[in-house]
Amino acid sequence: DLKARLTQSDCSRWIRDARVYQILPRAFNLPGWRAAMRLPAGPDTGRFFADFSAEDVQKMIDRGFNSIYIIGAFPIGERMAKGTAGGSPFSIRRHWTVDGAHGSDRDVERFVLMCNRQGVSVLVDLVLNHSAVDADLAPLAPDSYLYREREPAPEQRRGYCFNPEVGLWMRHGGYLDDERGCKEFWTDTLQYNLWNPTL
Repeated sequence: DLKARLTQSDCSRWIRDARVYQILPRAFNLPGWRAAMRLPAGPDTGRFFADFSAEDVQKMIDRGFNSIYIIGAFPIGERMAKGTAGGSPFSIRRHWTVDGAHGSDRDVERFVLMCNRQGVSVLVDLVLNHSAVDADLAPLAPDSYLYREREPAPEQRRGYCFNPEVGLWMRHGGYLDDERGCKEFWTDTLQYNLWNPTL
C-alpha cells in the first residue's frame, strides 16, 4: 500500500530519533572535552578533523548523541568579517574544500568514515544561499550573484557593496527583518543568484 511504501522510502526518518551534537571546529576545545569526559589526552595538533578520535566519538555515543553537526568547516571570508573571533561560519570563502586550519580533505573523509562506522551521522552546514564578500567565485563568475552595474540609490546602498575586481555593486546575502520592518543585511556575505540556471 502507498503509506507503507512512503514509510519505507522516508529518507528523513532518521531525524525523528536524531540526537545532534553541534560543533564549530575552531571553537571546540578538544583537550578540554577529553579532560571533562575523563578520556586520555589524545592527538592535539589543533586540527579538529585530524585529531578527533574513535574514543571521542564513542564518548558522544555514551552521552546519547547519534549525529554530529559541523558548522564552520569551510574557509571563512576575511573582508568585512564579523566580530573578532575569525568571522561568521556562514560567510564562506570557498565551498569546495575544508579550512586547512581544521585538517585536510582526507582528514574530513577519515572523520566521516570513523563516525559512520560507529553509527554516528555527520551533517555539514553547506550554506548554499550566499558566500563571503571575498569568495573565490565572485571575481570568476559574478553572474552567480545578484548585482547592479550602477551604484544603488542611497536608501538601497546598505544592501550592496562595491566589488572593485569586477566593477559591480554586489547584493549582500540574507537579512534580518526587525519588528519595525527595517532590514539589516549580512554585510559579510554576497547573495547567490538562485535564478541563474548555471549556478
